[in-house]
Parts: sequence; structure tokens; C-alpha cells
Amino acid sequence: MLLLAQINPNFLRRSTPWLYAGGCLLLLVVAAIGHIGMGAQRWLDLGLFRFQPSELMKLAVPMMCCLVPARASAAAGLAVAGGALAC
Repeated sequence: MLLLAQINPNFLRRSTPWLYAGGCLLLLVVAAIGHIGMGAQRWLDLGLFRFQPSELMKLAVPMMCCLVPARASAAAGLAVAGGALAC
């Protein structure tokens, strides 16, 4: 947690659309060639380990939900407390 707190918020803000797009792409890959584990097709088999893209989306979706209104309010010239609607 302390390590994550050291990441520059501007870096997170800039990388959010790329993180979201990459997560969506990985979810499509899972739908096409995902590995079935415990009865559900939700894993990507990467050789040494298996990866669930839904875990990446658990971070990307809330970040994107905060970024979109923040950019819209900035484009309209509105000041929103905290930069984005309570995010």
C-alpha cells in the first residue's frame, strides 16, 4: 500500500484510458481463447501463471468513471471539488 501511494497521480490520470482499453482487449481475448478453470472461462494462460483480466478491470473501471466527469467539467470550465465528482 505504501508503494502504491508513491505513484504520481498525474501518471495514473494519463494511463487510465490505456489501462481501461487494455483491460477491455484482454477480456475479449479471454472470450476467444480463455482457459476454463473451476467451470468458468475467465483465465488467460500465460505459461508460468494464469491471469484474470477482470482483476485489472476492478481498478480500471472506477478510475475511468472518475476521469470522464473530471475531463468534462474541466472542458466546461467548471471547478469540481477534488477534481472529479467525489472520486
